[in-house]
Amino acid sequence: MSLKVSGSVKREFEYKRREVYSRNEAADIYDSKFSSYRNSTETTLVFRNFKVNHYELILEVGCGTGRFTVEFVKRGAEVVALDYSIDSLKINKSRCKCHVVLADLCFLPFKDSVFDEAATISVFQHVPTMKSRIAGLKEIRRVSKEGAKFLITVYNNRFWDKIRDEKQGFHEGLIYYYRFDVSELKQMLLSVFSKIVDIHCIILEENRILSPVFSVLYRTRLARVRAYTSFLVAVGKTSLFHLLGDHILSICKS
Repeated sequence: MSLKVSGSVKREFEYKRREVYSRNEAADIYDSKFSSYRNSTETTLVFRNFKVNHYELILEVGCGTGRFTVEFVKRGAEVVALDYSIDSLKINKSRCKCHVVLADLCFLPFKDSVFDEAATISVFQHVPTMKSRIAGLKEIRRVSKEGAKFLITVYNNRFWDKIRDEKQGFHEGLIYYYRFDVSELKQMLLSVFSKIVDIHCIILEENRILSPVFSVLYRTRLARVRAYTSFLVAVGKTSLFHLLGDHILSICKS
């Protein structure tokens, strides 16, 4: 008896297959795509909102080559880093002491209620369908302990993306992407998680003039810089930033 597979399932499989191939091919140069400004800004804003405690068991979904795995480990967490690019995982494992797992986020190979916290950074915009995005979120909630925090960042559907009709498309290497509206992301998260603790837009794309300055500022620990970061977070909740911010950051609770 032959198994009939729908066109949407075939298309999703093909999108994922292409992404795995592209991620493996680009693993050695992946980190070079991120400027020092982007890394500094993103790290500051992520850990301003997502506090990591020593010895917590954290699941990082879509860890790639380990930009954030390294940061979680630095803060004393025990990290399980999951991705479906084996070449990315090899690089990740070489950078820090973590547990790497080769798997699809829609089918997590873990028991229920294992992890203290979970995080996925710039990953869910590459999951091809809403059905699979929901499935992935349900899996993350399933393996997280009751009351565990979950951090997610995704592409924001900005004002000019709407004008150019670029809500979805393909990056280099034919990697699929999808841009979320804030209200749309809220609805998706609340269909799985009990509570959204925080949600706001952030700007990570580099500016040739301001980025070198902000890169230095973000690496300092001056009170005024921390205040500036707090200001950015507050502004990120406004309607203006919903139109301008290139990423949305949200914290949920299981």
